[in-house]
Amino acid sequence: PPNVVSSRCASLRDFLLTQGKLCHRDSWVLRLLKEDFQNGDVGIFFFYLMNLLRLSPNNAVFIPPNTAHAYLSGELAECMANSDNVVRGGLTPKLKDIETLLAMLNYSACCPDVLKPMSLSNLINYTPPEEFDEFSLKFISDEKILEVEGNEPIILFSIDGSGAIRCSGEDFLYGQGNSFFIPASISKCEIRNNSGRTFIVSSFLRNLS
Repeated sequence: PPNVVSSRCASLRDFLLTQGKLCHRDSWVLRLLKEDFQNGDVGIFFFYLMNLLRLSPNNAVFIPPNTAHAYLSGELAECMANSDNVVRGGLTPKLKDIETLLAMLNYSACCPDVLKPMSLSNLINYTPPEEFDEFSLKFISDEKILEVEGNEPIILFSIDGSGAIRCSGEDFLYGQGNSFFIPASISKCEIRNNSGRTFIVSSFLRNLS
């Protein structure tokens, strides 16, 4: 019940305020209780049930289906495979579907592996495990040209890059914050990233260099 969650969060906040130097996990809990969830949130207690990962630049983590996860801070790109739902459990003002969450979660204890991506010239390839072959994520930095041939869709998103996509003899320019969806009906195109950082998602790009 909300009143119980609020009371327990208040007790936890008061306890942490009386402690000396806090560990990384407790520091996050206290920060959220003081700044973002002053009235409490059941998601606060997930901090003591879940792994707390700190990723370095260009690192990634693969999260299997039905696995609880939360993003805390920093700049990241999240790519999700085909799914018919997103079920929330806490740390959000949005709807929390507790019944569905409890029924779908994987309760096996584990610690996700940090992916060590394959890095080529100005290109980083993030490939999920083989059993999840729906997509591959590419990260381009600075100048790079990709020749793409296939019959599956592509999603391109530029963080702060600039470049052009050439399809059927026509150029489509992109810049910071722009995104493009290239349909499967376009079987051949060229992606020319002139500067900055750009993400590309598609399944047939798994082995593209």
